[in-house]
Amino acid sequence: MTAAKAVSEREYKACCTSFYENEAVAGLLGEDFHPGGAELTLHMGDRLGLKTDSEVLDIACGKGASAIRLIEAFGCRVTGIDLSAMNLEKARTAAEQAGCADRADFIVGDAESMPVSDRHFDAVISECSVCTFLDADTAAAEMARVLRPGGQLAVSDVVVDGEIPPDLRDMMLRFACVAGARPVGGYRDLFTGAGFMDVEYEDHTYTLEGLLARFRRMFLAWRGIEGLLKIDPAAAIGVTMEQVEAGLERAKAELAAGRFKYGVFFGALESERTE
Repeated sequence: MTAAKAVSEREYKACCTSFYENEAVAGLLGEDFHPGGAELTLHMGDRLGLKTDSEVLDIACGKGASAIRLIEAFGCRVTGIDLSAMNLEKARTAAEQAGCADRADFIVGDAESMPVSDRHFDAVISECSVCTFLDADTAAAEMARVLRPGGQLAVSDVVVDGEIPPDLRDMMLRFACVAGARPVGGYRDLFTGAGFMDVEYEDHTYTLEGLLARFRRMFLAWRGIEGLLKIDPAAAIGVTMEQVEAGLERAKAELAAGRFKYGVFFGALESERTE
């Protein structure tokens, strides 16, 4: 890797981390950035068959909302990993307030080089984050590395049908760092290549419609108070309200055209692995 490429990758990751740390972004998008919210998180936990003795890794856990929900619903132990130390501090506080801090750990780390031991977890969960990774192949290999034999995977993410036009990919990168979305077959190849078997896709595109509707309501609320509170959106979230509105309209049109989908990929490692 060249020094210039390394700097570029660091800058990209720092930019995405700052985006998801931003309180103004949280105000516009809500605390659940991923489509489907709590309902889809709990469905993923059900499909994984989580139990009180399950050790779960939540990759790109953010402020810990999903980790806490899984603990409360299944009694499992969850380790959350995220690049943002700021968000992880909020996750620890939230776990303490929820009374489940004894079953939650939150550590700073990169999905492409996780500071956790081999074969430690029973399940890995990641919500709307693989499409943000610069090196998804390495991240998928890391997911396999940290799972025990027979360990299970549940990844929800944005799915695209065909090639994304350059201008739309640039918009996706600028607004939410999700330009790495790929077709269903691309995700299947990604996880199969990392060693996961019987990779299954479960469509939940309906969640995108609900998320866009929520974004629209929040956007209108922001427009209503922008002048009153003298908010500068460009300074607060890095884009203007006009850009946000244009992005929402484009996303709505692309969703209606079937270019974007959303779903969950499930897979598992062999019960016994040989090195």
